[in-house]
Amino acid sequence: MAEDCVKQVQKDLVSYGIQLTYSGNVHSAYIELFNQLEPQLNQLLKNGSHTI
Repeated sequence: MAEDCVKQVQKDLVSYGIQLTYSGNVHSAYIELFNQLEPQLNQLLKNGSHTI
């Protein structure tokens, strides 16, 4: 289930230029995603992106 979630998040965010990698470790999937997403989303917000 975690892998399906990761794949969907990757699919949903690629159009915003956000790239995510996943180690395949289901126990750390959500923290892996968060650690990658937070700086990328902050950068988009900082740049005034109106697409998110």
